[in-house]
Amino acid sequence: MVTRNIFDANRFRKRFTTMTYRLATVVPIFALLCCLCGILVTQNKRYVNSIEHPRSEKKLDNDLDEPCSTVEQRSHFQAGFCTDYWALLRAAMPCARLGVDIGANKGYTAASWMSLWNPEVGISPDAWWKAEGKLDLGNGRVRIIGGATEGAKFGCGVCGDCKEQMVGNLTNHLAHMIGTDALNIATKGNELKCTPKMSIVSFDGQIVLNNITDIKQNGFPGAANLWDYRISAFSNQSGRTFFMQADGWEMAGIQEHESKQNAKIAVQTVDSWSESEERVDILKIDTEGHDLLVIAGALKTLSRKVTVLAFGAGHEQKAVGSPTLESIVKQLDTLNFKCYITTTDAKAPLLMTDCFYDIGKGIANVYCVHTIRGDRIHKTFAYLAKKALINANPSAINLQAA
Repeated sequence: MVTRNIFDANRFRKRFTTMTYRLATVVPIFALLCCLCGILVTQNKRYVNSIEHPRSEKKLDNDLDEPCSTVEQRSHFQAGFCTDYWALLRAAMPCARLGVDIGANKGYTAASWMSLWNPEVGISPDAWWKAEGKLDLGNGRVRIIGGATEGAKFGCGVCGDCKEQMVGNLTNHLAHMIGTDALNIATKGNELKCTPKMSIVSFDGQIVLNNITDIKQNGFPGAANLWDYRISAFSNQSGRTFFMQADGWEMAGIQEHESKQNAKIAVQTVDSWSESEERVDILKIDTEGHDLLVIAGALKTLSRKVTVLAFGAGHEQKAVGSPTLESIVKQLDTLNFKCYITTTDAKAPLLMTDCFYDIGKGIANVYCVHTIRGDRIHKTFAYLAKKALINANPSAINLQAA
C-alpha cells in the first residue's frame, strides 16, 4: 500500500514536471504568435487608412507618380494670379461656395472669381477696371486707375488683369488651354448639377481700398451679397500691426516699424477668422513677403476646410520670423496637400512637393491642392506636370492618363 502510494506520487511528480515544461515552451510561442497577429492587424489598418486617407508622402498609384521638373522648365515662373488657372479650378470645382482673398489690393482676383462662378453679376477683370475709373483717395485726391495709365505696371495688374474679359465658353477655353485629356480629368464626375454661386471675402490693409465697397455697390448691385471687401492684415498671430498706406500700390504690406506712411490696423490669423466657416474652397494669399507667416497661422483651417491654397513665393523682402518655403511645403505635405509652382504656360505646372528647389530672387505662385478634397484638381495638375516634362524631355517618362 505504501509502495503504491509512493509510485503514484512519483508518477504525479513526473506528469507535473512534464506539463510544466510543456507550458514553459508553449506559452512563449503563443505570446509570440499573438504579437505577430497584432502587428499584422496594425499594418492592415495602416494600409486601409493609407487608401482611405492617403498621405502625400506615400507613393501614389502609377498614373499619378510625378517626376521632378527639369532646370529649363524653371525659368518661366508666373508672377501673378491670372485667370487661366482660376478657370481650371472653376471646371473642377463648379460647386465651390467660398473663396477667400488675402492681400486683395484692387480686387482683380475677386473679379476673376466673380466672372467664373457668378457670371450673371457682370463683373470681370476688364469690367472691374472700367467700373473703378477713379479711386477716391480722400482730401480731394484721386488716383486714375483706367484711361491714361492703362499700361501701368501696378494699375493694370501683373497679369494684365485690366484686359482680361469674361470667359465665354469655359469648355472650349480650357480645351484650347490645357487640352481635352486634361479637361476630361478635371471635369470627371461633375455630373452633379449646381448653380455656380461662390461667396467671396477679400482682405487688404490699405484703408483707402475700403472705397472699393462703394464702387462695387454702385456699379454692380448684384454683387452686394456675394462679395465682401474688408480692411485687415493677416499673419501667424492676432493683434495690431503697421501696414503701408500707398494709395492702392500692389506691393504694400505689413511693416515692422511705425512711420508717416504706415497706419496701425488689426491683424488676425486665418484660423481665428475661419472658426465660423464650414469650408474654404479656395484660399489665396498674396501679402508681399508675409505669405508663409499667414500660412503658419492657417494650418488648422488648411487641415480641415481648405481645398486649394494659392500663395506667392520668392519675394526678396522676407518677414522677420518667417518659416522657409521648403518647411511650409513639407508641412503641407503632412496635411495631404500636393504643391505645384505655376509657369506662364498654364499647361505646365511644376511639382514642388518632394521636388523642392530654391527659386532664388524670382517671384512665383504656388498652388497646393488637397489630394482628397481636391482629387480632380490634383490629378489634373499631376497629368499636366507629367506632360510638360515629357515635352521637355521625351525619354524621361511614359505618359498615362490619370
